[in-house]
Amino acid sequence: KEKGLSREDFERSRRILYADYVTGFDAAEDVAQSLLTYAMDGVGLFDFIPTIQSLTLDEITDLFETCFTPERYALSVVSPLES
Repeated sequence: KEKGLSREDFERSRRILYADYVTGFDAAEDVAQSLLTYAMDGVGLFDFIPTIQSLTLDEITDLFETCFTPERYALSVVSPLES
């Protein structure tokens, strides 16, 4: 957070999202899962690409600054059960 988000990181992340989306069409089961997920969210399966393309670094930076604040942090400690 101190260094901020770079244009390179933003573009790389966008390409990764796009690649993950495209490889999701490799298997019928994955396509079916995606169709169901998108339908439940009220969006079309092919609405993803224009949405990713329309994102800007400024929008992501604003979201990052809003979401990653100390008052939103949480810590969970998982301890083993004692027998």
